[in-house]
Formats: sequence, C-alpha cells, structure tokens
Amino acid sequence: MKNKVYIIAIAILAAILLLVSIFFILHANKLKSRISQSVNMIQKVESELSRAREEKESMAKSNEKLQSDSVSYLAINSKLTSEKDEIDKKLQGAQKIIETKEANLQRVQQRLTDIEKRVNAEKKEQDEKLAKEKKALEKKVIKTAVAIKNERGVYHYNLGVAYAQAKLYGEAIEEYEKSIKFDPDNADTYYNLGVLYETVEADTEKAIANYRRYLELNPAPEDIDEIRGRIKRLGG
Repeated sequence: MKNKVYIIAIAILAAILLLVSIFFILHANKLKSRISQSVNMIQKVESELSRAREEKESMAKSNEKLQSDSVSYLAINSKLTSEKDEIDKKLQGAQKIIETKEANLQRVQQRLTDIEKRVNAEKKEQDEKLAKEKKALEKKVIKTAVAIKNERGVYHYNLGVAYAQAKLYGEAIEEYEKSIKFDPDNADTYYNLGVLYETVEADTEKAIANYRRYLELNPAPEDIDEIRGRIKRLGG
C-alpha cells in the first residue's frame, strides 16, 4: 500500500516536473522568439541610426557647400550688380545717342517732306503750265492743219477752174477730185464736176451723184430748179 502511494506520488511529481519542463520549454521558445525579434529590431534601429548619421553627415556637407556657394553667390552677385550698373549707364548713354539721332532723322525727314511738297507744287504748276501750252499748241496745230487743208482744197479748186477755162477738162476733173479730198464740203466743186461729167465725159451716173451732193450741201440755191431739171433729164 505504501509502495503504491509512493509510486503515485512519484508519478504525480514526474507529471508536475514534465509540465514544468514543458512550460519552461515553451516559455524559453517564446523568450527566444522575443529575443530574436528584439535583436532584429536592434539591428534595424542601428541600421536606421547609421543611415541617419550618413544623412546628417551628407546634410552637413551640403550645408557647408551651400554656405560656400552663398559666399560665392554674394561675391558674384556683387560683381554682377556692379557690371549691371555699368551696363545701365552705357545703355542710358546709348539711348540718349539714339534719341538724338532719331530727332535729327525726324528733322531731316521733315525737311525732305517740305522739299517734296515744294517740288510737287512747282511740278504741278509747271505741268499745268505745260498742259495749257500743249493744249494751245494742239489747237494751233489743228487750226493750222485745217487751214492748210482748206487752202489746198481752194488751191486745187482754183486750179480746176483754170483748167476748165483753158478747156483742159480732164485736168480740171482731176483737180476738182483732189479738191474734194481736202475740202469735201465745198458745194461749188460738186456742181462744176457735175457739169463736166454731164457735158464733157457724158457720165450720167457721176453727173447725177455730184449734182445731188451739191444740193445736199446747198439745199436752196438760186439755180435749184435748173439742177433738179438736169438730174431729171439725166434719168435721176
């Protein structure tokens, strides 16, 4: 009986020990897992710290460069400002020169415009004068030409009369025809031709034509009845 109790006690103790061992093993694994996580976290933190230090160093270098660049920029800016002021002065001087030249150009252009106006006015006056002289000369030329033409007509008419009086009838007809070319409105020329064509040439058609032209130019002559009678007698 005692042995049985003893065995049970040992079994219970063994079970307790087993449970404790299991607990510690589980706890140890859990702790080991936490330790592993902590180590990973520490490594990650150290990595972050390392990167932060690198960034800090980089920023420090960038800051130093910025400071150096700022100093350089200030120096350059100062130089540029000085150069800009000098350029501005030169530009102002050039602007004044340009303005002076533009003013001179405007004065020259105004003078040129005035000269052109004066020349145009003189040219217009001269053109008008020349146009009047030309017109007067043209009238004189036309008048002279008409006068010469009439004179030639009269000349050939008188020559025809002279030939007719000399009984040179062929020459008379020729001169009367020439007279008509220069003075086609002389009624007496057509009358004389009508008489010659009727009495000398016996050309009734030409005689009638010249008599009719005579009456067209002189509708109411004193011898109108005689002329009409001649036309009728010739068959006109």
